[in-house]
Amino acid sequence: MLAACLPDHFMHAAGDHDAILLILLLQRLNTKAEIILGQIRERFPAVNVWDREVVMKTHTAVQYSFRCQLEYQLHMIQCVVSMWSLALDTCAPETLLRAASALPDAAQQERALDAAAHLLKANELDENCSLDGIERCWTYLAAMWSALNLGSTGPALCRDGVVHACCALEALARAVHADASALTQILQQSERNLELGQLHEAMMASTSALQQQLKALRRRLPPGANLSAAGIDPQASTAQYCDRSQTC
Repeated sequence: MLAACLPDHFMHAAGDHDAILLILLLQRLNTKAEIILGQIRERFPAVNVWDREVVMKTHTAVQYSFRCQLEYQLHMIQCVVSMWSLALDTCAPETLLRAASALPDAAQQERALDAAAHLLKANELDENCSLDGIERCWTYLAAMWSALNLGSTGPALCRDGVVHACCALEALARAVHADASALTQILQQSERNLELGQLHEAMMASTSALQQQLKALRRRLPPGANLSAAGIDPQASTAQYCDRSQTC
């Protein structure tokens, strides 16, 4: 009955109907990522004490590293979705319809989040699960963002996007730091002065420093959705996502 009240072109491919579905899809991606983030933090707790027994006799260390890697992917989804949402909120109708052409492929990417949620519910999500599908979700959106030139439609930066980018990088730093902490328990004393030992020390120091810097950055972000006056280069910020998507 509702369709009878709408113009004929409303249901056309890449039309108004698809544009609405794309906006709803972006909201679902963000919500599903947030739900999974909350679940994995409970399922895979952080390692409080790093010792040889934790590394060699339990799965705690590798599961925590897996959690951090998954957190990175999920925060990147939320970051790119935030960029899309801001662009679609401010773009011209013609741009919105062009973006709607991405709906069929974008909808396919949602399946990866559904699969992860299903594995969580069945208590089958662990370090043996591949994260390729979840990574493709945000790399596809980042590639389409670049192809559609959505960065030129309005404010290129939003606070949520920068916060999620910081959280993603922090999670990745925690993953590397966790692996380096595990390596600490395995390295022989004679290996610590070799190139491997020096690389290990550099990893520990750089990831610890990066985590602190990212936490400080999040605290200092000004309030408000638009960060155009925050002194952040939009081209440099958006380019890293697009470049990352092309190398995956």
